[in-house]
Amino acid sequence: MADSYFGLGELGYARVAQSLNTPQRLAALAEAKSWYERSSEFRRQIPHPAVVSPDGLAWGDSKLVSQALTRCQAALTELQGPPAPDRTR
Repeated sequence: MADSYFGLGELGYARVAQSLNTPQRLAALAEAKSWYERSSEFRRQIPHPAVVSPDGLAWGDSKLVSQALTRCQAALTELQGPPAPDRTR
């Protein structure tokens, strides 16, 4: 499941490059981030993660998920711009 969620995050992130405007990019990034977070949460539930499954298939790397989340958050922050100044003072 964790690898599937990561793959869906990658697909969502790829949609950012195809999006023509900022709202579409923000939506694609938010979706990708959500999938990456699901992957990360699922991986945390695995008590003893292994590099390969019992049947010899390669499993994803939690470091890749972490890097993807960081990349996604940085892109969201860049698109959203700096926070509005606090005018309550």
